[in-house]
Amino acid sequence: MERFKWACSILIQGRRLYASDLHLVAMFAGELYTYELASRNLQTPADHITTTPAGGDKPSPWIQIKNQALKNVKELGALFGLDPMARERMKPQAKEEPDLLEEILNRYQ
Repeated sequence: MERFKWACSILIQGRRLYASDLHLVAMFAGELYTYELASRNLQTPADHITTTPAGGDKPSPWIQIKNQALKNVKELGALFGLDPMARERMKPQAKEEPDLLEEILNRYQ
């Protein structure tokens, strides 16, 4: 709930929160929580390796969980303009000034 409220406050400040998007905000907050949880489980280099029942080593499942959550956070955040490229795309386009010569020519055709 803490991450959901945080995300809502950021989106409200940027005037990007709509009631119809609350499910996306909930997904964003959930993925952010998953990323943080995975990060906490990967604090030391030893946390990155797990031992198989056969005695071998393999990468911790938390690595894949963290990477997928990060990807999801980035994708969902982009929907709300939370990264520089998405913000740039969401800026209102400057209205083109009408070409006065074109207007005059169009009047007399």
